[in-house]
Amino acid sequence: MRERTLENAQVHLLATRYDLSRDSRLARAIACTLNKTLDAEEKRRGVSRVQTGELLLRTRNGPLVLPLRTPEALERVIAGERWADVRRDILGECEARYRALFPKAGPAEIRRFLRCLIQGRIPPHRNGPSRLLRPRRRHPWTPEAAETEPLWELDAARGRERLERGPPRPAHRPETAQRLLHYLAEEADIPPAVREPLLHDLIALRARFHPRLTTLASGQMPLAGMHVRAGRSLWQPMRYQPLAPLVVSVLAGSEAHTLRYRPPTSYEGFLAFHGRRMARVLTEAYTQDGLLAFTELQWVSLTSIATVSLGVDCHQRRHRVILPSPGTVLDMGRMLTGQKM
Repeated sequence: MRERTLENAQVHLLATRYDLSRDSRLARAIACTLNKTLDAEEKRRGVSRVQTGELLLRTRNGPLVLPLRTPEALERVIAGERWADVRRDILGECEARYRALFPKAGPAEIRRFLRCLIQGRIPPHRNGPSRLLRPRRRHPWTPEAAETEPLWELDAARGRERLERGPPRPAHRPETAQRLLHYLAEEADIPPAVREPLLHDLIALRARFHPRLTTLASGQMPLAGMHVRAGRSLWQPMRYQPLAPLVVSVLAGSEAHTLRYRPPTSYEGFLAFHGRRMARVLTEAYTQDGLLAFTELQWVSLTSIATVSLGVDCHQRRHRVILPSPGTVLDMGRMLTGQKM
């Protein structure tokens, strides 16, 4: 997961479209220089972007960007630190940003805010395990499943609209583009015929992975997911595989209000509510040509993989569907298998 970065996606683009080596130091230097130059320019102009793994919430006091998955937190988990400790620090940082935006917020309001970010724990009923948690003896699409409403078409339409929007138009100053073109000509020795297309492709890809704050709705999060065309390169390291820039709706509609004031009070209601959210995230990612493993959903919902698996399995049993994931689309093994970080 730590190799799903903008820089690796840019290097992959240069290797597949502009005939550079996939381990080329020149390709990585071009991507690093372009990103640093554009970051410095946007900082001077006051342009705000939402990085991969950050959640945007629009409040009455202004936008609130919450770092749910940062490279530092990911490295801590890979180094062997307990997930509970890392999650506690992530929630602490989110609480600090919320207090900075709402300095008069009381303890009750802080608890309601944090309830929107983390799936709470609701103990199961004491009179035996729920039917939704028993071992699966039939496929989830059998007629024995309950008749319920299917997945909303709005979920697929929202992701499809993001995909069909087209490449972003460059919105940087002409002098910045000229400086980058000069770098490509003098230091990178790129042929004149491909300098401008190469520059525009890298800028557009950067805008896809790190969209501007004004282009996202409340509750959306940009992610870097595995591309649906990665099936033939699964044996390669992640940095060599194609990545898909995604924008998913972690909190859509009235879900934030429901979690604040009317959270589920039963275990089955808890699984149904959060399984619906995970199904929406997986569906939106798939309509944008991307796939998310359960390890990625773990960071989106700040919960354990076991809770994510139960919620997804509950939704599949209720609605008799198979949700898109690397295990089902790319046949990477069993359904509940997640990728290594």
